[in-house]
Amino acid sequence: MKKYILIILAFAFSASIYAQDEQTHEFSISASGGLSALKYSVAGGTAKNGMGGGVGLGYTYNFTENWSIVTGLEFNLYKSKYTTDVLNVQYQIPTPAITPTPPLGANTDFFFNASFSNYEEKQSLGMLTIPIMAQYGCEMGYSGHKLYAALGMKIGIPLAAKYKTTANILSTWGYSEYTGQDYNQDHGFGTTNNFSTDGKFELKPSYMLAVELGMRWNTGEMSRFYTGIYFDYGLNNMQKSNDKNIIEYNPSNPDDYSYNSILQSNITDKIQSLSFGVKFRFALL
Repeated sequence: MKKYILIILAFAFSASIYAQDEQTHEFSISASGGLSALKYSVAGGTAKNGMGGGVGLGYTYNFTENWSIVTGLEFNLYKSKYTTDVLNVQYQIPTPAITPTPPLGANTDFFFNASFSNYEEKQSLGMLTIPIMAQYGCEMGYSGHKLYAALGMKIGIPLAAKYKTTANILSTWGYSEYTGQDYNQDHGFGTTNNFSTDGKFELKPSYMLAVELGMRWNTGEMSRFYTGIYFDYGLNNMQKSNDKNIIEYNPSNPDDYSYNSILQSNITDKIQSLSFGVKFRFALL
């Protein structure tokens, strides 16, 4: 995929070398901001969209006075947050040493349990975005200013996806079906106050429907200024895996837990990129 993206960009930018009309080509810088989030559904709790934005370098090829093709490179930041009063985790783990020793053939299933109080997880994603959009401009009177509309696709390549988790209390314990007892102290079990951890996670590329509307202002013979609103909606599921536990027990070192984002767990379903807001673009001809 990256190979084809680079070919597209190389073709678009190299076209400027053969320019016969300086009005045919535009090179621009842009800045945008607004709601910019990872949108996902989750079993229990509340997922909230965050604010973000981006900066970019663009290239526009004007086929006619009204029609253009727009591409370039953008860096965008996405933020989201998940909160819940209580988050419980349970799964089976290898059976530790149990006293008394169970007889042969007895049910020795042993379960790891964890409970987070006032759980909060913040996610952030830095993504390299490549737009491929068709743009139409309609002149306003004789001023040279134009209304414009752009429609197309954007390909988003995740660069850095991070999370930070906090909880007032984290309690862990084991449960033995053989003894019918909870184990709260041995084997790494216990209680942690003011729990905090952070880490990284992986996502698939995002393929987005992209729309932009606004005004193009002629600021000089060789420059233009664009002001508009944009809407980017991810069409595919970016979740790379959902088979991890939020907290993982390590039988070989019970005191050393490992942690994962909820976006890697089965309580989260279908992650999509979503952003809309205002965009400013300054172009040179």
